[in-house]
Amino acid sequence: MNETLQTPSDHTDDWFASLIEHSNDLITVVDTDDTIQYQSPSAERVIGYPPEELVGDSFRSFVHPDDTETIRETFGAVDTVNARSVSRVEYRFRRGDGSWAWLESTVSTQSADAIDGLVINSRDVTPRKESQQQAAVLNRVLRHNLRNRLNVVIAHTESLREHTDSSVAETAATLHSNLVELYETTDQSRDVAEILDAPEDTHRPQDLAALLSHRVETLGEAHPETEIACDLPDEQCVIGTAKLDIALDQLLDNAIKHNDADEPWVSVQIEPPSQRSEFVTAVVEDNGPGIPDHEREVLTSAEETPLQHSNGLGLWVVNWIATRSGGHIEVTDRSPRGSRVLLHLRPVDRAD
Repeated sequence: MNETLQTPSDHTDDWFASLIEHSNDLITVVDTDDTIQYQSPSAERVIGYPPEELVGDSFRSFVHPDDTETIRETFGAVDTVNARSVSRVEYRFRRGDGSWAWLESTVSTQSADAIDGLVINSRDVTPRKESQQQAAVLNRVLRHNLRNRLNVVIAHTESLREHTDSSVAETAATLHSNLVELYETTDQSRDVAEILDAPEDTHRPQDLAALLSHRVETLGEAHPETEIACDLPDEQCVIGTAKLDIALDQLLDNAIKHNDADEPWVSVQIEPPSQRSEFVTAVVEDNGPGIPDHEREVLTSAEETPLQHSNGLGLWVVNWIATRSGGHIEVTDRSPRGSRVLLHLRPVDRAD
């Protein structure tokens, strides 16, 4: 017995209603007077209102007082454009229990369709906004409170390193080294905050060869004890986030500062795309102690545990920037000692 296959078009209304109801998005239609004409059923699950409770009310009456002007300007800008237009905005919206949800909305005109008014497609981004706020607070504490106190202690240990008692001088040198490392970590925390705050879609073409050349020159002047060999083309453009230079700084800084060899050296080169790889690869090699396995495993698993964690933020920063640029990093050992770190990035001519 043959059965007729049913498709969504056989029950379009039911299928569409179910799709909207179970979506994580909110769909709202407001008229020119800011009155809500339609609210999708998902409102009850996402923001705690039955849809019928919102219909007929002013949309802006649910918006946080500090954000109402932003919403008014967004609605006005979209509504005054004759053709179909779209605008994106973030704001706080009062939930049914009185708390505030951060919504990210796309506001569009649908004048060419049956809908007469503004269509607002919204998503609850409260966890993301709270994470950004927490990162900002952490960054402020690290950058201000901790740095100020570390400066004072570092200054005292610098004077103690010249103490006539060798045991005191040795202890002071150890303290100074660790304090300087903590101080540098506060700088890395600033980089992390900037990376997390930056939109993930801010990709742009960048000359990787020029960026590396500049950083090699700067670090070579700061660390004359380390031999730095370069093999860079005149130009090699890649797609990267605005923070790509921070990743390069971290790679080179790690290779130089942690190199304990009697005659330290670092090699920097760029490998263009080939039949083996579609990526442009920045290769940084050194003859230092190597990168511990637990550092690499953290990057591979993309999470930290109490028993398995990174000693710093450097490789995390490189990894996050590489991922946000559409690339990735790879860490291998050199023989007889040292590390080989590869930063794979998309070439401009292959990026959409």
